[in-house]
Amino acid sequence: MHKFKITFEKNDLKSRELAAVLESAGFGSAEKYLGVAEFSRKFFPPGTVGVFAFDAESQKLVGFARAFTDEIFTTYISEVCVCPRYQKRGIGTDLVKELKQRFSQTAIFAEAFEGNTSIFSSNHIVQKEKLVVCSRAPCMTA
Repeated sequence: MHKFKITFEKNDLKSRELAAVLESAGFGSAEKYLGVAEFSRKFFPPGTVGVFAFDAESQKLVGFARAFTDEIFTTYISEVCVCPRYQKRGIGTDLVKELKQRFSQTAIFAEAFEGNTSIFSSNHIVQKEKLVVCSRAPCMTA
């Protein structure tokens, strides 16, 4: 059975690894992300927290969750990404659990695609009837 290291440390985080996880999880093109100067630093600006899952053997980044927080009132989990070949092993659930523990003093909000709510519900982050998600697609510039 594979072992995974879950950590908030991002000192050695490489833009290429981060972009590869995003792409493999269906969040756009790694090439596009790598075209952004200092991508990994910009992806985690002040007020943003990441928790990362690394394969214990290969030390390869296999997943991460990112959250925006004021650390007082609200934490918003913006992405939970796990490489497809590592999914269904509890990694996403563990990433959310770490965020939930770290920000236990705040309300936690998250969005999930239909059918992908179990990582949140298993952490007692459940759908609220009166909340509606609104969004727009990013502007595509040449």
